[in-house]
Amino acid sequence: MNRIAEQIKTARIKAKLSEKELAKKCGLQVSYIMQVESGKKVINEKMAEKILKVLGNQMVGLTENTEGSNETKAPQIKMKQSVSAPKAPLNPNEGWKSALSQLIKEVPIIDILTWKTVGSRSYPVIEGKVLGYNGDKLLIVKVGQVDVPNSRIMRGDEILISKVFDFHNNAVYLIQQEGKRKIAKLSHHSAEQYYVNGSVVDKRQVEIMGKCLSVQFDL
Repeated sequence: MNRIAEQIKTARIKAKLSEKELAKKCGLQVSYIMQVESGKKVINEKMAEKILKVLGNQMVGLTENTEGSNETKAPQIKMKQSVSAPKAPLNPNEGWKSALSQLIKEVPIIDILTWKTVGSRSYPVIEGKVLGYNGDKLLIVKVGQVDVPNSRIMRGDEILISKVFDFHNNAVYLIQQEGKRKIAKLSHHSAEQYYVNGSVVDKRQVEIMGKCLSVQFDL
């Protein structure tokens, strides 16, 4: 494996990307990335710079390699992280924010009573999904009073919610009823009514805001 191949592979592993994910981000075939990393494919300066830039690295003083035997002297390449660890707080530009959003999704935590954002949780983006869901439709709600019968939900828990508006019988939802937001178990009663935590309620009084997926908590 030549020096360029080693640098690309090391940077990819550090970025926690597979060959397939890196190839997709670079608009290349996965076989090309695999051949480059194994040293079977000679890569020119422009393409190496493109790949390393996607991985958050930049090159200084690259000498382009040419086709030849395994005896050919490895090109000299010096790498440095494009984002160092400055003493002052880092303010990433829009380009960095866009790149990071493809790897990590910040899901907001919202207080159910005030409906204000009180924090966030970071999740990895895998094949465009967060925990298997559309990341843009996720939020976390910090619950107040809990009156869901036979549930493990407690006051202060954080519930991961998908902002969907379809109905599944006997599921737990974030709803708004009589101007108040709450977590409730919904069941079908009739064409005009729901069971809301065991009580019969006119469907027109209930706005489904999202479906509860799981309870988030710190040990």
